[in-house]
Amino acid sequence: MNKERILKNTTHWYEWRQKADKKTMLLLSLLFACLTGIMGQIVFTIPGTTIITTPQVLVVLMAGIILGEKYGAISMALFMIIGLLGVPWFSFGNGGFNGAAENIGFLSGFIFAATFTGYVFDNYQTSHKPLKCFLLMLFADIILIHTCGCIGLFIVLITRGVKISLISLLIVKFVPNIVRNTLEALITTLITSLIAPKDPTKLDTQKTKIIRRKK
Repeated sequence: MNKERILKNTTHWYEWRQKADKKTMLLLSLLFACLTGIMGQIVFTIPGTTIITTPQVLVVLMAGIILGEKYGAISMALFMIIGLLGVPWFSFGNGGFNGAAENIGFLSGFIFAATFTGYVFDNYQTSHKPLKCFLLMLFADIILIHTCGCIGLFIVLITRGVKISLISLLIVKFVPNIVRNTLEALITTLITSLIAPKDPTKLDTQKTKIIRRKK
């Protein structure tokens, strides 16, 4: 499949997404929730480091881009709710309220990140450019997911009587994971460059709301 055919097919996807009914989009949201859970069980160490991670965040970032702002958020909300009900598909096989206590901030960050990426990609043409896409992904990963995660973890630790400052926790969590965050942003940018139409303004503007204004 050549590049022009890929771009043509992905443009058709964005147009089809806007015409799809609510039931179809909810099913796709559930599919992304399941995919997020599956990716949370694929554990590996980043080569050249001691950082253990999963490809889960990649799916979170792509949920908004592929499903859009609303259904990207719904997919991550479904992922969180189903996991809290007991399905062990959070990272490293955790599930239920007890298994998610320390990660509730990260789970909330998943919803914010999917909403953010979906909104920006559907409303700002310049976000489809590689450099801006990379910065967007880095922001969603570091600020929306990991900052929310650290705040949530901080609250849990404080309630358990652990004495630690939020700044110290942010440093401990951020510094070792810079490499991982950068790789996640790069990989997501590469995938996005293949699936997102480069000029969304050429889509059927009477049937889709994609990119109606330039930043």
